[in-house]
Amino acid sequence: MTGFTVWMRLVSVLAAGAVMPGEERLPEDDQGEIAYREIQKPEEAPERIQPLLRQLMKPLPEGTRVRIGIGQFYDFGHSASTYRLEPALRSFVPLDEKGCLHGEEAVCPSSAGRDWRVAALIPWVHGVRNGMERQFQFLEGGQAVLAAEVPWTNGVVEGVLRSYHPDGKIRAETTYRRGIPDGKTRTYDEGGNLLRESAMKNGLREGEMKDYWPGTTRVRRVVPYRRGKVHGTVREYYRDGALKRECGYQNDLLHGEDRRYAPDGTLEKVSRWKEGREVPETENEKK
Repeated sequence: MTGFTVWMRLVSVLAAGAVMPGEERLPEDDQGEIAYREIQKPEEAPERIQPLLRQLMKPLPEGTRVRIGIGQFYDFGHSASTYRLEPALRSFVPLDEKGCLHGEEAVCPSSAGRDWRVAALIPWVHGVRNGMERQFQFLEGGQAVLAAEVPWTNGVVEGVLRSYHPDGKIRAETTYRRGIPDGKTRTYDEGGNLLRESAMKNGLREGEMKDYWPGTTRVRRVVPYRRGKVHGTVREYYRDGALKRECGYQNDLLHGEDRRYAPDGTLEKVSRWKEGREVPETENEKK
């Protein structure tokens, strides 16, 4: 995994739209996608997005070149029966003297239409991702709140990747090493209660995965993994902690006894499995 990437693609163009006076049309092949270009002055971009570019470029040292991504949106505001395809800024990032991305790249989703709403801030250092990438989600009313943080070191995800509930509490966290999940991973409900914890090794689950009853610290299920596959005895529990079920697995397949219990602990049913196939009772009786 190379980390979270923002891939924005606009709807396919069904009909050619008119071009506003004084504005240029994007290349035909780029309608419906993002067209990237390097500029040094806002006037080098389509007229509609020049005021926004002036604001974004104002804090930069004079003469700094930037790479912008330009998308398009359907503007139905001219009349009830006509529309136009107009340009909209979709990304903005400064460049260093060698033309490499250098600074914080702001990315706007295509769903923003004509607006500029930052959905991600990606850190670049001389063409390589370095630092904490921040991704955002939008609440009703348009308020942006933090959705995820992705730690980059020399172009790979390194450290704890976290996602967040809209109120800012942690939704999930996974440890990465050299761009691969490797270490503890946990998910939480909106109240901050642990829902699941497991361990990863070289991108695969390894060891026990535990699920918890919502709002409690009681274990609901324990699933053993070996090299990414369920292997061993899976146990499920009632909310009060009593054993509900235990069954054997081998390489992701039911294998061995599957025992189910009533809430009072009474054994209700036993079945036997071999490599994912239930063994008929007649075969069990022969044994």
